[in-house]
Formats: sequence, structure tokens, C-alpha cells
Amino acid sequence: MFLSPLLLHHEPLSQPSRSLLQFTLPKIWQRKTISTTIGHSLPTWTTRPLPLHLCPEWVPLQCQFFPTLVLVSPTSPSKKRKHDEVQGNSFLSRLQKDLPDRLLVAPQSGDYTFGELPFAIEWELWRIDLIFTTSSDLDAFSILHNTMELVPLLRDNSDKPKIIWSILQKHVAAVQISFLGKNGMQCDNLKGEPISPAAKMPEPSSPMTWTVLAEEGWNSGKVHLKLEFVLDPRKKNYKLKPLPMRLATSRRAYRKFGSDRFVTVSIPVKTVHDQKQIVIRFLREPLSICGRIYRTFFIKKGQGSGASIAVHYFATHGAGLNGKEVTLDQLYEWLLSLNKNRNAQASKLWDRISLSLSSTKPTVTFALNEIRLVDDKDDGGECMTDGCAKASPAVFSRIWRSNVLGVESTPTAIQGRIGGAKGVWFVDPEADQRSDEMWIEIRPSQLKYKYDALTFEDEKLRTLVSFY
Repeated sequence: MFLSPLLLHHEPLSQPSRSLLQFTLPKIWQRKTISTTIGHSLPTWTTRPLPLHLCPEWVPLQCQFFPTLVLVSPTSPSKKRKHDEVQGNSFLSRLQKDLPDRLLVAPQSGDYTFGELPFAIEWELWRIDLIFTTSSDLDAFSILHNTMELVPLLRDNSDKPKIIWSILQKHVAAVQISFLGKNGMQCDNLKGEPISPAAKMPEPSSPMTWTVLAEEGWNSGKVHLKLEFVLDPRKKNYKLKPLPMRLATSRRAYRKFGSDRFVTVSIPVKTVHDQKQIVIRFLREPLSICGRIYRTFFIKKGQGSGASIAVHYFATHGAGLNGKEVTLDQLYEWLLSLNKNRNAQASKLWDRISLSLSSTKPTVTFALNEIRLVDDKDDGGECMTDGCAKASPAVFSRIWRSNVLGVESTPTAIQGRIGGAKGVWFVDPEADQRSDEMWIEIRPSQLKYKYDALTFEDEKLRTLVSFY
């Protein structure tokens, strides 16, 4: 199943992205400007991302089970600006006027501002707060209020996860007593009768996740963030259940940008089919997590009975990302080399995104002059080197010495990926086995998408990775 995430973001579309959009939609819908659900168009000349508190709802998906996308004709930038100046009503001011008041409320005194603490602590703080605010009808029941004494305690113990969790438990208990009473029950304001117990503390993240973060950081790609989409059929609404940080196999995109910028939301397939409109409403909007804006960039359906749809989000900007902002266009360029693949079928390109999201182990990083692009060998029109290429003996010696694969002897072949290539690499039988020369060949039959000169300037794309 293919879902097009390009239709979920409001950033200005580059020419490659517009071409990709055209391959996704029927010709009658090919336009340059996307209409939002609040009735305002987002022109292609918009150059700055909207502030965090001014993010509109996004256009719906057009896929197997989603309704029609609404597109409008583009407006000339010069005419648009002149019109806004005359009317004294800019796009931003019109957008702000139409937003719900709750998005424009200034923070209360003492409210926590994300970006003050390490992201791992903020994830725990945010998910605990989300669990409490979504399980209670009391808006004041948030642990993010009055945190002036909490923040210094967390900062001073940022390397002690058990103490961090103990501090958070005590803070939650104090909030419960303050708003729910000592019996920990929610009370009906009219009768004063308890109606439901207060939410309990969630499971903490394992100590191993904190150890990996302390030793290797988020760019190890081993600490993953996940949310579960939980449907409430009575209220015909949904809520998100944030899970503890967990250790998992590393991914190339996570190693490049840091796994804290990626969040996966799991939605049961049955929910998607039974509650289309609710899921659509959810997918229209970005996620605001720990002061960051996460946007959908890839959606994939799992296999087997009871499968779920994995919605992959990427943090484009927000708390802790000043100077590190990455647009979705830039992310897609890194994932797919869109400038070279603008005419490819969209469905195939989305499948290629999984190359950077699958579990891999980094082995050897090559210098630019160590990568050799060679032709395939044909015999009577039949490719004799389909998906296979050679590498120097020194490459396999280094892989063995790194103990990445955990093998007892030097391997003679390895299945892996490098850049946009995927296949099997074997030891050159004609090379000097004692030579320290490092090199690797890449053949056209191994390339899953085209690349340009910029591709191998990134060391993450010059790293040979093996499968788990």
C-alpha cells in the first residue's frame, strides 16, 4: 500500500517535489498551491516555516481509502503581496485570526519551556504530562505548570535516570494532591463525589537506553521513540499513547540526523478501515512533541494479521534545533536524490525510502577516491554481474577487526548497502591479499535510484552497511 506523505506538509515545494507530486495525482489536480482546511492557500513563494503556534491543519491524503484532495490555482507573489498590503490583511494575520484561541494562549508563569533540559528528560516529562492531560477532563491537571523548582533538580541529576524518575514521581504526586485531593480521585465539581481514579505513572524507560545515550548519543540511531494511536469509539476520537524510549537496531537515517528527530506512530489497520475520517483528521496535522514540530514523511503498512500502519514523522524545527532546521524537501533529497530522480514513479521512490529506515549495521566508511563506479558485464545480452561487485581484501579485514558482524574469521562476501546501491560485495580474487588498499566497486545493476555528485559527499552515504 502506498500513501503519499508529500501532501502532508506546507513547506515550499522544490521542482523535484512538484514533479513527484504530479506523478502522485491525476492531471486535473496538478497545481502549485495547496489549499489548507481553513480556507487559505499556502503559496510556493513562502520561504519561512510558520511559528510553532501558527501551524494550520494540513491537506488530507489522496490514497486508497482517503478522500479527494482540494487544490487551488497559484497566485502571483507580487500581486498577492500588493493585495495584502492594500487590504492590510497578510496571509499570516488571516491565518492567525482563523486559528482556535487555545493555540494562541501565552504560557503561564512558571510553565516549563521545552529546550531547557536534555531531550531524553523532556521526552519522559512530555509523555507523562500527555498521559495525565488526556486521562483527565481537568485542563489544569498538567505537570508542566509551576516547574521552577522541578527543572533545577532534573538538570542537576541529568545523568541519573533512576533519580530523574523518582523526582518526576514526587512531582506528579504533588500535582495529584493539589488538583485531585489526597485520595487521588477526580471529583465532580457540583456534587464533590469521586468519579474516576487519577492516571497512574507510566512505565519508565529502561536504564540501558540512558546508558546508550550517555555513551553514544542520539546519532547512534539505537534509541527509538514510538507512539500508539488509541481509538475511543464512544467519543469517536483518538488519543496518543507515548511509549518509553526503547533500544532497537540502528537505521541509516537515524544515524544521520539523530533518532530524537524521528517518531513512529502505530495505527491498527482495522482502525484505519473502520474509522477513516478520524484517521484522516489525525494525519492532516503535524505532531507537537517537546516543543518540536514533527511531520509525516513516510507511511508503511505492516504484514500479517493484526498488522498496523507505521506513520514515520521527522522533526523539521523547534526546541533544541536552532541552526539545525531541516525541511522535508531537504530530507527527501538526502533520502532519494530527488534532483536526479524527479521522473521516477512515486510508488517506487517511496519504497526506496525504506533503504534508510531498515535495520543496518555500519561497517566501513570510504573516502571519495575509494569508490569506483564500474559497468556491469554482459554475455549475449544477459547481465552476469547483476547486483554483485568486488571490494578489496583490506575492506573485509577491517570489517572483521571491527567485530561489527560478530564473526570468527574474515568474511569473503557481505550483503549490504552503500548510498543508493544494494547488493553483494565479494573479495577480489585477483587482488593482493596482503595489500592495505581500500576500495569498493558499485555497478549500475546495484543502484536502486540514481545519484549525483553530492550523494557521496555525505559520509553516511559513503558507509557500507550490512543487514541484521
